[in-house]
Amino acid sequence: MKDQNFKIISKKIKDEFILILSNSLLDVIIDNTTKGQIFTLNISYFIETRMHIDEYMIEVPILSFQCISDWKNDDFNINKFFRINNSMFNKFISLADMGCFDSLIPIINEGVEFLNSKYQNPNIDIGFFLTLNSSIRGADDFISRLLEEEILLMELDEGINLSCMQSERRTITIPKGDFITEYSVPHDKMRYFNTPENQGVNDEEDEKYIFVVMSFQADPLLEDTYEAIKRAVSNQKKGLKCERVDEIQEDMVITDKIIDCIKKARIVIVDLTGNRPNVYYELGYARALGKKIILTAKEGEKPHFDVAAQNIIFYRNSSTLEKNLFLRLKHST
Repeated sequence: MKDQNFKIISKKIKDEFILILSNSLLDVIIDNTTKGQIFTLNISYFIETRMHIDEYMIEVPILSFQCISDWKNDDFNINKFFRINNSMFNKFISLADMGCFDSLIPIINEGVEFLNSKYQNPNIDIGFFLTLNSSIRGADDFISRLLEEEILLMELDEGINLSCMQSERRTITIPKGDFITEYSVPHDKMRYFNTPENQGVNDEEDEKYIFVVMSFQADPLLEDTYEAIKRAVSNQKKGLKCERVDEIQEDMVITDKIIDCIKKARIVIVDLTGNRPNVYYELGYARALGKKIILTAKEGEKPHFDVAAQNIIFYRNSSTLEKNLFLRLKHST
């Protein structure tokens, strides 16, 4: 996309988004944000060639806003920060259900058309989307690193589609004198706390290793799913390695090896397609060890009740899985 075209599209989206915010009953300050919790809207696109996400990816912040209400969080409350993010996601889902974001459709389409006209290659797919992030302004370095999170992704898919980008929450306890403070934070933020939950847990971890848990059924769909997962991992360009237990060439008791692989992994990707009992067992074990978990499932799958409310990447095909998993990993590694 030419710089001038990108600026034009960005300004149109920014202006329309400001109008949506002004009509949403959210009392906000645009751009002139001060101390406290702020939200940033980013415009992003990538080029996907021959089923691989190219290194060429653009992400540009185009708008920041801050809520004037209690959501301002200018006392940097940790629990409040993540609760506000949950509430903001739910607010955006409600706005989407009411069609409030439909006015963005022609503008996003315009951006896609610009990209298509630039590359003019039938073998290239264009990914064009918006993301909403949350962060803290005015705090020290520790709080600023702790209190930042990507909330959602907004893209066109027969209308405006919102995907949750938040990590699974975990509860930790911090003793303070005679009192105990409880925090509910994303899994990947637990490393910021010196707690019994963290001590010794990661001794066997390999930061570059990702283990994939899924059904082994001889199903072309599942093979496509695994290939998409491997592409999403390799395209991070961070030296990451992902593995499924049936790929390991050694004599082993498979259950023991799965346990060893889960212990070794920093991230465990669990595909729930097929609702296989062993997959849920391995998911439970990974959760007990406090692993960073990313859940995926084919559209139409009905996960068990105890995980149904979790942030699951539901995919229509391997291409959508690769794209959404790539973005989730981008903010988790």
